[in-house]
Amino acid sequence: MRSFFFALILAACATTSSGPAGHPTNVAHVRLAISAAMHTQAPEREITAMGKTTDDRAIVYTKSNTGARQEETWVHDANGWRLDHAVAADGAATAEGQL
Repeated sequence: MRSFFFALILAACATTSSGPAGHPTNVAHVRLAISAAMHTQAPEREITAMGKTTDDRAIVYTKSNTGARQEETWVHDANGWRLDHAVAADGAATAEGQL
């Protein structure tokens, strides 16, 4: 009976994937890559937190030097990470890729 439960749990764990390639996303690596891309585009803000993160899309919470906070959606394509969409803390959407 124990071996049955062990086999059942093992089978359930073996079929669970956490990413598109079946591996977990390295959030720290994604954060560093986005931070580097962000500083080449607009160095006046910094990442304060990360939301839902995958290998090709991430929700990033930022704060500018003036204190303005934003929720940004970053996407990864052939050219690297780029800002897809940003929403200010008050809920007003900014232009795509512009702050």
